[in-house]
Amino acid sequence: MPTPDSVLSAMLSPALFMTATGSLLLSANNRLARVVDRLRVLTDQCDQLVRGVGNYSHPGVRLEHTRSMIRLQQRRGNIILTAITLLYVAFGSFVGASLAIALNVLNAYIPPDAAIALAVIGVICLLAASVAMLLEARLGVRALNRDVEFSAGITVAVEKPPLPE
Repeated sequence: MPTPDSVLSAMLSPALFMTATGSLLLSANNRLARVVDRLRVLTDQCDQLVRGVGNYSHPGVRLEHTRSMIRLQQRRGNIILTAITLLYVAFGSFVGASLAIALNVLNAYIPPDAAIALAVIGVICLLAASVAMLLEARLGVRALNRDVEFSAGITVAVEKPPLPE
């Protein structure tokens, strides 16, 4: 029969994964909030451009750019939502693994491999969520680069003198 100390030690192993998962969840939720804020700004700008409200240079080009940025931000939001879902599944799997270890010791008819299976599921979800967050970060940098290129293009267009007719 395992000692209480060995059972608690075994139950703490998944807890380390829970801590890492919690940190990633916090980061993912913060990133989602920033994407939502950016989408609100873009949709407001799109609405103003469509209605002809505001003092924007090159409204047609700006509207096209704004719409493409809205689509990109939507993709980012969907990727983050997928990562958050995977992280919650991972967290639940790690909690389940810890619980399975305890129940196994209490002879609660839990197969010994249940804890291992749950931990493996959690680790796979954690890995998949990490990959998703990496993809989202790359999209975020792509969005930033597009905005900078667009602003630079508009600035150059405004600074150029009109061609003689």
